[in-house]
Amino acid sequence: MEVLRHLLPEFVGLPPGKETGRKVKTAGRLVGLRDFGHLCFATLRDDGEEIQLILTRDTTGDAYGIWKAHVDPGDHVVVEGEVVTSRSGTLSVRVDAWSIAAKALRPLPERTRGRRPRPRYEEMLADRALLDRIRGRDAILRHLRRHLHDDDFVEVETPLLQPVHGGTARPFVTRLNAWGADLYLGGTSELYLKRLVVGGLERLFEISRAFRNEGVDAAHFPEFTLFEGYMAHADHMRMARLVEDMLRGAARETTGEDDALREPFAREDMYDLLSREFGVRIGPESPREELSRAADSRGVAHGPGDSPARIAVLLLRKVVQPRLLRPTFVLGLPRDAAILARPSPGDERVAEAWKLIVMGTEVSQGCSELTDPARQRERFVSQGVGTGRDKRIDHEFLRALEYGLPPLAGFGIGVERLLTALNPGTRLLDHQAHPISRPGGRRRTSRP
Repeated sequence: MEVLRHLLPEFVGLPPGKETGRKVKTAGRLVGLRDFGHLCFATLRDDGEEIQLILTRDTTGDAYGIWKAHVDPGDHVVVEGEVVTSRSGTLSVRVDAWSIAAKALRPLPERTRGRRPRPRYEEMLADRALLDRIRGRDAILRHLRRHLHDDDFVEVETPLLQPVHGGTARPFVTRLNAWGADLYLGGTSELYLKRLVVGGLERLFEISRAFRNEGVDAAHFPEFTLFEGYMAHADHMRMARLVEDMLRGAARETTGEDDALREPFAREDMYDLLSREFGVRIGPESPREELSRAADSRGVAHGPGDSPARIAVLLLRKVVQPRLLRPTFVLGLPRDAAILARPSPGDERVAEAWKLIVMGTEVSQGCSELTDPARQRERFVSQGVGTGRDKRIDHEFLRALEYGLPPLAGFGIGVERLLTALNPGTRLLDHQAHPISRPGGRRRTSRP
């Protein structure tokens, strides 16, 4: 059985009216039928690729009448015949034998622009672009995996069900009846991956599902794919080079050369970006009142309890980030914005951490990791981790650090965010094979 994806490249550039003499057998779904009485044309689609079918009574005999009477758009068929081009030059199979592989009992769905979601399989039937996106996602992930495997990284799996919530977002909570205990759907694999580094895996990564039980908007979704990796005896700048090499290589391999990733990535200090934007010097020493005035001047909402570091990060996210179209590593983040990162030796108010912005979207984070268990415990307590039902301190993680975590750097890439940045005009859910939908209604597109 020939697969169209492999068959079509063999016959590129044939002139009109060409008979190749090549007999093939292939299969797919009929997405179009045109009946001219003595002649039928059909469009066969297989895994997103299409080819024209030509049927006549001369080539199919009595089966021609059966085709006209019983075959409908949506049916899966198996066809055999010669590869030819029509008088208009369309690559075709001139069918001499066929059979129905599966009968469609519903008409093919039409493409609509309404906001009401349909089952993903109906959207895929109506819009071939969805198939291309799924294939593009697969190609990107395969390249990222191969890049790290070639650099001696080991792929691992960590628990999705976690006894202590390790992320910063509100978690999904479930109950394990056998143990009589609450468990949480993981929002990150970070603390478990670092345990494995303690155990001796010094280059490792994971591509896993992650969950956050908060609002839904253009940059947030309750279920997403997170790509995280760690390298011992490296720092945040080494991680930046690794991520840049991976992403530029993936773009070259999967799209030829994506415009968004063509040029070398920029490196910018966060406070330098804010200073240029507002025309005054803004730094870690800037008082809260000054940052609050800057936020008010641009309509950036902030609360009375927000720290200067928190307001600075909000200004970056709301004002500066949307204008960063060129891929840019934003360095020098406030220490309080990266509680698992090592502070800068030159200024402990900032962390050895970065965010990668592509086309105005944050697609990745990275840092030199904090490895001192005492300082990590202090950081957890100072940031309020350990308060509330869903934010207990992970003492087992701190115990692992006491065995000695080597100097370490890590990165995290939001896969759907990366794909939306590389495909302007698409949403996070456009790059998931089965995005969750609100039961019985529209997908929510704004945060509460």
